[in-house]
Amino acid sequence: MRQPLVEPLENCREASQIFTDIADKPGIIPEIPEDVLQAARGNRLHFGAKLMEWAAKEPAIRSKMTFILALCTMQGGNGIKSEQPRLGSEFHSCQ
Repeated sequence: MRQPLVEPLENCREASQIFTDIADKPGIIPEIPEDVLQAARGNRLHFGAKLMEWAAKEPAIRSKMTFILALCTMQGGNGIKSEQPRLGSEFHSCQ
């Protein structure tokens, strides 16, 4: 793995986090049901099953699945509590 040549700026975010926030701000990403978010904090197989149940009930979310997965992860998936500020905060891309 390549090592950074310079120290990163403060409050850096990955491009995928920025893109997810951009899609979330105008409402492109649907509201994620609480049971799906709860499942994201636990077992991955259970989370996958809940996600597929939701997708079966609402086929329109399938095209937004990449963003839905990103938000589930950012909002505490796999037991990781995240305090990510939303779009408009003073964060910069680290690329």
